[in-house]
Amino acid sequence: MPEWKPYTQLDNDQSWFMPDGTELRGRQAYEYLLKLTAEQKDLYQDAVLLQRNIQGVLSSYQPSRNIIVDAMNLDELLSNIDLFCAIYREAYERHRAH
Repeated sequence: MPEWKPYTQLDNDQSWFMPDGTELRGRQAYEYLLKLTAEQKDLYQDAVLLQRNIQGVLSSYQPSRNIIVDAMNLDELLSNIDLFCAIYREAYERHRAH
């Protein structure tokens, strides 16, 4: 995980444009961006967890010499990955809805 450093206050010459075209300047833009980045950090941490979960499942897979066992194990592995992705996608969609 990266180390999050404190942000520098924005001055009135710095602005942020909202999707609707509204311009936020200085402190108003800074406060909006603080909230936005806090939400993005949460989403980033969820993505890191997703990556770790998938890596853990993939590294735990040990093929056998039995095709039936391998088919069942791969199905379970892929189901787990699908579940991890669905959970992440739900969190991502909630974030995007804001």
